Amino acid sequence: QIETVTGVENAAEIAATPGIDALVVGTSDLSMDLGEPLDMRSPALVDAVEQVGRAATAYQKPWGFAAGTILPWVHELGRRGAKLLLFSSDIRLYGDGINRQMHELRAWGATARPRHHTPGDE
Repeated sequence: QIETVTGVENAAEIAATPGIDALVVGTSDLSMDLGEPLDMRSPALVDAVEQVGRAATAYQKPWGFAAGTILPWVHELGRRGAKLLLFSSDIRLYGDGINRQMHELRAWGATARPRHHTPGDE
Protein backbone atom coordinates (compact mmCIF):
# COMPACT_ATOMS: atom_id res chain seq x y z
CA GLN A 1 0.00 0.00 0.00
CA ILE A 2 1.42 3.33 -1.06
CA GLU A 3 0.58 6.15 1.34
CA THR A 4 3.38 8.70 0.99
CA VAL A 5 4.90 10.95 -1.64
CA THR A 6 8.09 8.88 -1.36
CA GLY A 7 6.05 5.76 -2.08
CA VAL A 8 4.55 7.38 -5.17
CA GLU A 9 8.02 8.45 -6.35
CA ASN A 10 9.20 4.85 -5.95
CA ALA A 11 6.09 3.18 -7.36
CA ALA A 12 7.91 1.70 -10.37
CA GLU A 13 10.61 0.19 -8.17
CA ILE A 14 7.94 -1.18 -5.82
CA ALA A 15 5.99 -2.66 -8.76
CA ALA A 16 9.17 -4.28 -10.07
CA THR A 17 9.85 -6.01 -6.75
CA PRO A 18 9.36 -9.80 -6.91
CA GLY A 19 6.55 -10.91 -4.64
CA ILE A 20 4.60 -7.67 -4.89
CA ASP A 21 1.22 -8.72 -6.30
CA ALA A 22 -0.57 -5.36 -6.54
CA LEU A 23 -0.22 -1.66 -5.78
CA VAL A 24 -2.89 0.08 -3.74
CA VAL A 25 -2.88 3.77 -2.86
CA GLY A 26 -4.05 4.78 0.61
CA THR A 27 -5.63 8.07 -0.41
CA SER A 28 -6.32 9.44 3.07
CA ASP A 29 -2.76 9.09 4.30
CA LEU A 30 -1.36 10.21 0.96
CA SER A 31 -3.53 13.34 1.00
CA MET A 32 -2.02 14.18 4.40
CA ASP A 33 1.51 13.67 3.11
CA LEU A 34 0.70 15.88 0.10
CA GLY A 35 -0.33 18.66 2.50
CA GLU A 36 -3.97 18.51 1.43
CA PRO A 37 -5.58 16.57 4.28
CA LEU A 38 -8.53 14.45 3.20
CA ASP A 39 -9.10 16.51 0.04
CA MET A 40 -10.22 13.71 -2.26
CA ARG A 41 -10.74 16.24 -5.05
CA SER A 42 -7.12 17.42 -4.93
CA PRO A 43 -5.47 17.38 -8.38
CA ALA A 44 -2.18 16.43 -6.69
CA LEU A 45 -3.81 13.36 -5.13
CA VAL A 46 -5.42 12.28 -8.40
CA ASP A 47 -2.10 12.77 -10.21
CA ALA A 48 -0.30 10.67 -7.59
CA VAL A 49 -2.84 7.84 -7.93
CA GLU A 50 -2.46 7.98 -11.72
CA GLN A 51 1.33 7.82 -11.38
CA VAL A 52 1.06 4.68 -9.26
CA GLY A 53 -1.36 3.22 -11.82
CA ARG A 54 1.07 3.82 -14.67
CA ALA A 55 3.90 2.17 -12.71
CA ALA A 56 1.77 -0.85 -11.85
CA THR A 57 0.56 -1.19 -15.44
CA ALA A 58 4.13 -1.04 -16.74
CA TYR A 59 4.92 -4.11 -14.61
CA GLN A 60 1.59 -5.82 -15.33
CA LYS A 61 0.44 -5.57 -11.72
CA PRO A 62 -3.14 -4.84 -10.73
CA TRP A 63 -3.61 -1.53 -8.98
CA GLY A 64 -6.21 0.51 -7.21
CA PHE A 65 -6.90 2.84 -4.35
CA ALA A 66 -9.05 3.56 -1.33
CA ALA A 67 -12.07 5.83 -1.81
CA GLY A 68 -14.92 6.53 0.55
CA THR A 69 -17.00 8.17 -2.17
CA ILE A 70 -17.39 7.48 -5.86
CA LEU A 71 -16.15 10.77 -7.35
CA PRO A 72 -15.76 11.33 -11.12
CA TRP A 73 -12.04 10.59 -10.96
CA VAL A 74 -12.79 7.22 -9.33
CA HIS A 75 -14.88 6.29 -12.38
CA GLU A 76 -12.20 7.61 -14.74
CA LEU A 77 -9.40 5.60 -13.13
CA GLY A 78 -11.59 2.51 -13.34
CA ARG A 79 -11.80 3.08 -17.08
CA ARG A 80 -8.01 3.52 -17.15
CA GLY A 81 -7.33 0.14 -15.61
CA ALA A 82 -7.76 0.34 -11.84
CA LYS A 83 -8.98 -3.07 -10.72
CA LEU A 84 -8.99 -2.66 -6.95
CA LEU A 85 -11.22 -0.32 -4.98
CA LEU A 86 -11.18 -0.29 -1.21
CA PHE A 87 -14.51 1.37 -0.63
CA SER A 88 -15.18 2.97 2.72
CA SER A 89 -13.70 1.62 5.95
CA ASP A 90 -14.80 -0.50 8.83
CA ILE A 91 -15.21 2.53 11.09
CA ARG A 92 -17.29 4.39 8.49
CA LEU A 93 -19.46 1.32 7.88
CA TYR A 94 -20.04 0.82 11.61
CA GLY A 95 -20.79 4.52 12.05
CA ASP A 96 -23.26 4.54 9.15
CA GLY A 97 -25.01 1.49 10.59
CA ILE A 98 -25.23 3.05 14.06
CA ASN A 99 -26.58 6.30 12.60
CA ARG A 100 -29.28 4.42 10.67
CA GLN A 101 -30.32 2.57 13.82
CA MET A 102 -30.40 5.81 15.83
CA HIS A 103 -32.68 7.43 13.23
CA GLU A 104 -35.01 4.41 13.42
CA LEU A 105 -35.05 4.52 17.21
CA ARG A 106 -35.76 8.25 17.24
CA ALA A 107 -38.57 7.82 14.72
CA TRP A 108 -40.04 5.05 16.84
CA GLY A 109 -39.70 7.17 19.98
CA ALA A 110 -41.51 10.06 18.33
CA THR A 111 -44.51 7.87 17.53
CA ALA A 112 -44.59 5.59 20.57
CA ARG A 113 -47.13 6.41 23.23
CA PRO A 114 -45.41 7.16 26.49
CA ARG A 115 -46.16 4.64 29.18
CA HIS A 116 -45.48 5.55 32.74
CA HIS A 117 -44.06 2.76 34.81
CA THR A 118 -44.94 2.54 38.44
CA PRO A 119 -43.49 0.02 40.84
CA GLY A 120 -45.48 -3.20 40.92
CA ASP A 121 -46.72 -2.82 37.31
CA GLU A 122 -44.93 -5.95 36.11
